[in-house]
Amino acid sequence: MVKLHEISVESYVPHAVFVPFIGLTSLRTDSGLPQANISSSNDHTPQSILLNVCGRLLLLQQERGGSSLILQKASKRNTSQSVTFLPPVMIAAWVESIWTISHQNSTNPYLSNALWLCCGLHGMKVWLPLYRKVDEPIFQSHRIMLTFGLTIYPLAVVVEEAVILGAMSEFENFNSKSFCSITKTTQVFLNHVFQELIRK
Repeated sequence: MVKLHEISVESYVPHAVFVPFIGLTSLRTDSGLPQANISSSNDHTPQSILLNVCGRLLLLQQERGGSSLILQKASKRNTSQSVTFLPPVMIAAWVESIWTISHQNSTNPYLSNALWLCCGLHGMKVWLPLYRKVDEPIFQSHRIMLTFGLTIYPLAVVVEEAVILGAMSEFENFNSKSFCSITKTTQVFLNHVFQELIRK
């Protein structure tokens, strides 16, 4: 193993037991332009860190032009590089589960470049990119958070099929006794996304 970076998050994490999830991602608050208009090949490399602290999802974004968070080429020197991050951004609260896609689909960049969150009783959240045109102001928001309810508990998100895989529980009475049956099922999410976009 090669040590690449040493990143301190003690300012945001009181104790390691409060961190159920931490991972690398290429998502940023400034989504930029669609992939078809981007010539750089490094736009899908990890540039940010997702950190779930007690249900609060933080996004630590690396400054533009910094060294890569992953090893690009094999090096004989075991030297770590310094990484500078922007102030953290809290994306959502009450986060239980997180789904991202490691590769982007050029035919559907909006869903493949989104962040999917399960927030328990607060429903399902999706952090969608809003790709701007070249002549639009750069200070406008590049992402939007949509919230919609589910009739199942999500276990996985299949973006290519526009469905959420999950489990559903039902109570049944038999001989004055209650039984709980759990079944696996799916739920289409694309209609919920469209409804929330229309409301926004």
